[in-house]
Amino acid sequence: MDRFYDWNVFPWCLEHGQSPKWVMATTATSILLLLIGLRFAFRCMTPSPLDAKPTADTSGQTPLDKIEPLINFSWSAQEPLRLRTFKPKYHITMGIEQMKLSDWIQIDKHYKNRIDLRCQLLQSNRDQVLRALPSAHGTISKLYAFMVNAYLPTRYSDVFKIIPESRSQASHLLNLVTKDKIPLHPTATSSSMLEAIGRQVEEDFLILQHDAESDEFQLTAFVACFPNGFDWAQKFGKNMSQIHVPVPDYDVKLKKSMNRFLQRMAPGQFVKRHNWSISTSGNLFSVANVHLYAGDKVEAEEVDFEKACLRCERQVLHRLQDSDDVILTIRTYMYPLREIKAEGSGPALADAIDGLQTGSSPNMYFYKRAPNWSDAVKRFLRDEVVETP
Repeated sequence: MDRFYDWNVFPWCLEHGQSPKWVMATTATSILLLLIGLRFAFRCMTPSPLDAKPTADTSGQTPLDKIEPLINFSWSAQEPLRLRTFKPKYHITMGIEQMKLSDWIQIDKHYKNRIDLRCQLLQSNRDQVLRALPSAHGTISKLYAFMVNAYLPTRYSDVFKIIPESRSQASHLLNLVTKDKIPLHPTATSSSMLEAIGRQVEEDFLILQHDAESDEFQLTAFVACFPNGFDWAQKFGKNMSQIHVPVPDYDVKLKKSMNRFLQRMAPGQFVKRHNWSISTSGNLFSVANVHLYAGDKVEAEEVDFEKACLRCERQVLHRLQDSDDVILTIRTYMYPLREIKAEGSGPALADAIDGLQTGSSPNMYFYKRAPNWSDAVKRFLRDEVVETP
């Protein structure tokens, strides 16, 4: 109490007919009112979450504390994501969902085999899987710096390790699975940075930049080893409308909402969407014989169910900090139809194949080449066919 009250006021209290208790009570009341007033003033100056406008981190880098490390992560024991996004009726929508930065890149038990395949394709099909315009260099450098110095070694410290500079070697990121080494700092060429990223993760990366002439986003760079019907080399340098010319109803039902969304994305924002198709070949690198176009021959296929898969894409859109550019990553998952059937999802997938014709974009049935494989696949999924041993 001595530190709060001046006991010299007691003579004044007695002289003026007031008790010391009255002074103590009055002082305590005054302090309480002062604290209430300060708290009220602070609340008035601080906007509520409902009133506050969203603000972006303009530091140029996503804070590391947003990346949740995976401790004691075993890539060889990690099961892949189980995506079952098919529905009874197919409706062409953006289907955007918010997501966390930490969930951006996925590594699972197929990692080593898939990375080996990507490395092969970067050598044998380089012109098809890797391109970059000069305008994308700055964005690629930012992406590279963040992936190599922050995201990968923070999220997956059991797979990626930063090796500091020594007398014998420069600082670098070491891939503990493949033993690949890549520089920590952005290199001189866009293609070398994209290739290095493409050798570390399964996700395909596409750089989208705003094109003032068309007021749309344009594909200005990519490393994409697992295409599904889109030859990205032929789409290179085109805007979103031009890229999606063959997609049924894109121009009518998706174009405006897609362009508006891309232009309004907040810096640092991550969203995801999914799509699905049937792959009768089971090939991850698949630029041909995936879609049907006007004039193409419809011919029933003999489906090899040792190869046939449900192919799902997990597409993530991300706007870089302090940038107007958008990065699209595409992660491809292949689920053997035998696995789908064994888990009991066969009839639901068969219904979804029928639903390609009954939803908001019935031409999608033809576009996905379903007339060629649907009858055989549906019979298999519904267990209406007797398999020969």
